[in-house]
Amino acid sequence: MSQVNQREGISRVVAGLLALFLALGWGRVSAQLTDEQLMDSVQVHALKYFWDYAHPTSKLSRERVHLDNISFDVNTMATGGSGFGFMNVIVGIENGYITASDGVAHLNTALDFLWDADRFHGAWPHWINGNTGSVIPFSAFDDGGDLVETALLCQALICIREYFKDGNAEEQILAQKADVLWKGVEWDWYTQGENVLYWHWSPNYQWQMNFQIRGYNEALITYLLAAASPTFPIDNAVYHEGWARSGDIVSSASQYGLPVVLSHNGAPGTVGPLFWAHYAYLGLDPHGLSDSYANYWDVVTHHTDIVFEHCVANPNGFGGYGENCWGLTAGYTRNPDGSTGYAAHQPNNDNGVITPTAALSSMPYAPARSMDFLRYLYEDADGMYLGSDGEYVGALGPFDAISPHYDWKTERYLAIDQGTIGPMIENHKTQLFWNLFMGAPEIKQGLQNLGFASTVHDLSSTCDVTACPGPEYCGPGTHWDPVVSACVVAHPADVDLDACVAVSDVLQVLSLFGQCFD
Repeated sequence: MSQVNQREGISRVVAGLLALFLALGWGRVSAQLTDEQLMDSVQVHALKYFWDYAHPTSKLSRERVHLDNISFDVNTMATGGSGFGFMNVIVGIENGYITASDGVAHLNTALDFLWDADRFHGAWPHWINGNTGSVIPFSAFDDGGDLVETALLCQALICIREYFKDGNAEEQILAQKADVLWKGVEWDWYTQGENVLYWHWSPNYQWQMNFQIRGYNEALITYLLAAASPTFPIDNAVYHEGWARSGDIVSSASQYGLPVVLSHNGAPGTVGPLFWAHYAYLGLDPHGLSDSYANYWDVVTHHTDIVFEHCVANPNGFGGYGENCWGLTAGYTRNPDGSTGYAAHQPNNDNGVITPTAALSSMPYAPARSMDFLRYLYEDADGMYLGSDGEYVGALGPFDAISPHYDWKTERYLAIDQGTIGPMIENHKTQLFWNLFMGAPEIKQGLQNLGFASTVHDLSSTCDVTACPGPEYCGPGTHWDPVVSACVVAHPADVDLDACVAVSDVLQVLSLFGQCFD
């Protein structure tokens, strides 16, 4: 039985009632909600961003939603944000906020659109036009592939595959689409033959952006997926010399008595914005995870605790900061004139603006402190539930940026901020995405290749041959790879999209995506 169908009883009834109350504008209630009910509440609110405001044609996720100007950037889709959106849809299915059939239809439309969207040596651009699939330039020379945004999307594609692979016929076809899409990324192309990955490539400006991806920041997932790819893998040296800077990624600094562990780019001696502890770890489980450079549970929990301690110590004297109001990360910000801008908030760049996703998406790392902040947002002084009637909460959940010090908020949302809240809370509740992603055979192999070990997950990638498909099941444009025990595609262009085959045959192929199923 698929995971989709395992929890369709009590969970759907209870969570569905909560979702209904929220959808009807449920405001103050007569009693304080439990932690579980509050987490459900914010997960439902966050899902609305990716469900109610998904693009009507592509079902991808808008880069931003401004409640004061809903039509702003209405066709600008975020590649990484869409990956986060896919994971929120799975959260919705898993908890009964939406039906499995509706969720699968939504995801099928999105993956079909991604198949035809612009790709550059397999990588999608940062922004995609939601109507046409064409690239929308992110900056003057950034009109091609964005490898980090692509990695965030592929992290979600692997979770889709693992979640639906044992489901019904429609779910298995969705899993196959996700599989072949992720395997079409030419990670090795983005090295330029060097032992480092490059963030961008443009057909018009080639490598003019010239931005090497080096740690530490949010891009660990990019190197892991590049090493795990069964089709276009990088050499292990690319990780060790590029990402890890031949060992220079390690930091001896401490803040508030806590080791920083890794050297955070642009934050010497301290830590960067908290999204660095979220993006790569939506699927990658840091529990018990280590390599020759770090224990990654220490990396993410110390990062979280240092930001918390900074907000409590409050060296800049901003009003409102404290144990129940904390969190610094990238997002919208308050400009000196009171208008809305954008900034990467972190201890060495703190302007009095709190970004709610920072604390809420840290629920697995600091559950009590994150819950205190959630109650600060969603309850009044007497502990009564306010929901979207709260000062800093709207129809799609907590606003992207708030400042009690300046009595300021922006009634705007960003996909990359709102999108991590639901999945990270789900990882806290059930470890759903951590188990899905860490259970993928190529991820296990990739982690082993790079020298990672886990005390929580078995990284053995062997497969029981009696339960696996074999070479005879590989469809057009695919071949059998014994390492990952799956049919893989050399390149998406090699798949004959006009070759319609029987669904019963296709369900035995892990990497065949045919438009004849539409």
